[in-house]
Amino acid sequence: MQYKIDFEPHKLARNTDPDTSHDAAKSSKSLRENHFALILQALVIPGTAEQIGYAITSMTYAAVSRRLKELEGAGLIRRTEERRPTTSGRQAIVWELKE
Repeated sequence: MQYKIDFEPHKLARNTDPDTSHDAAKSSKSLRENHFALILQALVIPGTAEQIGYAITSMTYAAVSRRLKELEGAGLIRRTEERRPTTSGRQAIVWELKE
């Protein structure tokens, strides 16, 4: 699946941050793209951030949640009306690919 998500590393580090932060922001592009690909592959079957993270991609919930919002903003996925319980018992949004 081809996708295009605008990536602006200068927005990931402030002007006042040290050089190491700017270097990390620049190198994060490939990591982000890898995360996007894993999540999009996982969403062949709709799921929650927790299900995608723990069961499918081995990514943390926080990383998956962040990427889901970016993929939603890019118009590649959407929230469904369905909710599923998390391991803590709270209800979570079920995400799916956009057709």
